[in-house]
Amino acid sequence: MTEKVDFQNLRHQWYDIMQAFYKKFTIEDKPGLLKLFGRVPPIIGRMSNKLVYNAIMYDALRSRNVVIFFASLDNSPVGYVIATRDWNYFKRMFILRHPFIGLVVLAKRLKEKLKTHAVPANDLNRTDLDTLPALWNGKQTYACDNRVKRIAKVIYIGIDPQVRSRGVGRGLLANLIRHFNQQGCAHIDAYINKDNLASINMFKKAGWTVIQNQNGFLAFLDLGKGGYK
Repeated sequence: MTEKVDFQNLRHQWYDIMQAFYKKFTIEDKPGLLKLFGRVPPIIGRMSNKLVYNAIMYDALRSRNVVIFFASLDNSPVGYVIATRDWNYFKRMFILRHPFIGLVVLAKRLKEKLKTHAVPANDLNRTDLDTLPALWNGKQTYACDNRVKRIAKVIYIGIDPQVRSRGVGRGLLANLIRHFNQQGCAHIDAYINKDNLASINMFKKAGWTVIQNQNGFLAFLDLGKGGYK
């Protein structure tokens, strides 16, 4: 038995994919992006608040390290992607040091255990379980700013529920890849929770490859292939 095709719905989905407008974040976009953050808030580690949003947008506007692309339909933001061209920088600025009071402890200074470099063990805003704890003495936690190979990384991608599964996420990734290719980045990676099937399928459809499967996360890698150059 042949299924009846809903051409009206197909046309609507095709319109969403083809008519979405993608652009790099600028100061004029801040009100719309904040409104979208209210519907689909970015979670950075365990943090999700306006202080983090504004700090990330400020960094993106200054073209320091953070890159934000967003998609809009009929002049209304419907999706965004936050990425960094240097994970080491992002980790120092937005994870280990949130809310910009706690200090980062370099590996060579761990033995010194300076109080000015210590952060309370029970303060999840400053001692995030997703970072790299180096030492816990029961009262104070010391964070080690371990450096990894400089690599571009997708930090968070958020899509308005009303337009999901219509290609908006893939469009954002395509624009992000194009941007990083122009910056000379060899590849980009992203870590996705294994339970987040929608995101996993989106990355796979966009041509990304799974390179790791451990600790409850899938690591995806894109080399600028899949027609996105």
